[in-house]
Amino acid sequence: MMERLVADLLAVTREEAVAALERAGLRVEVVHTGVPGGISDRCAVERVVRFYLRENTGVITVACELTRLSGDRKPFS
Repeated sequence: MMERLVADLLAVTREEAVAALERAGLRVEVVHTGVPGGISDRCAVERVVRFYLRENTGVITVACELTRLSGDRKPFS
């Protein structure tokens, strides 16, 4: 099960990661790396950069990616 969960969570959007954890029967806690009201609130895509399991909760840390006009994505740090 863990291998499948890891595969489901690699480089996916926040919504996809939350869905994968919920399918695995875990409660989900999302931790944002940005500052409220900052650019991270307005970014185009949130990608999962790290996740870990604590008891029966999946904790996801997400970082924003800004979408350029060319379609390339640049991680926001």
